[in-house]
Amino acid sequence: MDIVALEPWWNDNSSVQIDAVGLSGRARTPVLFGEAKWARTASAPMLIRALERKVEAVPGAAREAIDAVCARDALRDTPAGAIAVTAADIFGT
Repeated sequence: MDIVALEPWWNDNSSVQIDAVGLSGRARTPVLFGEAKWARTASAPMLIRALERKVEAVPGAAREAIDAVCARDALRDTPAGAIAVTAADIFGT
């Protein structure tokens, strides 16, 4: 799967916001969904549960979506198949 764009997403009335949505292919199908917290540590399962509720509002979201979560220093209990990144991973600090 090739990600052709990565951008934040809001629904029409701005009641649902997703930090990062990865779009795939010419159809720009939403396939990757990311939630970022600036807390030093975060519970990956808690972030993913909240993220999955938000994804229900995204039109055309892939059935087998990829979850990505981010915290400043560490993520706890990241489930298999999810992507976990920290500020150090992104900024190299």
